[in-house]
Amino acid sequence: MKRKQLLLVVALASTLFASWWAAGLDDESASGTEGHLKRGERAAPRRARGNGPQSDLAMLDSVPTPIKAEGAPLFAVHSFQPPPAADLKPQKPTAPPLPFRYLGGIEDNDGQAVFLTDGGRTYVAHSGDTLDGRYRVAEITPQQVTLVFLPLAQQQILATGRTQP
Repeated sequence: MKRKQLLLVVALASTLFASWWAAGLDDESASGTEGHLKRGERAAPRRARGNGPQSDLAMLDSVPTPIKAEGAPLFAVHSFQPPPAADLKPQKPTAPPLPFRYLGGIEDNDGQAVFLTDGGRTYVAHSGDTLDGRYRVAEITPQQVTLVFLPLAQQQILATGRTQP
């Protein structure tokens, strides 16, 4: 038990000495005494910077502080309410992006038909057909398929990628 206590005391003493020594190094580099002393030389005793609390106050005076304009209230009342909203006119609703992709086209007995997919379902659509209860096929040309979004009666164009012959 005595041996453990002795080891702890030695470790504590060496830690305290290392801390004291490291603090002395910081003070020397801050005061501008750089370099090493020659053997046998002693460092000059350190002098206190300034004359106590008065020098600390002088350091505070050198720090610039923003000064408000004269006549401005120091303790102005601030509101945390959001600023009044500008008169915003409601935007006209627009149709969502087309959910369909063009897969191909064919000429059959009923006229021109296109194959469209919306991810999980595939449609064979002719001009005038209603798709999914929301879109109506208005016109089919080799270059594009014109669809009408029924709730807003807005036309949308789906490009086929084909060119005119």
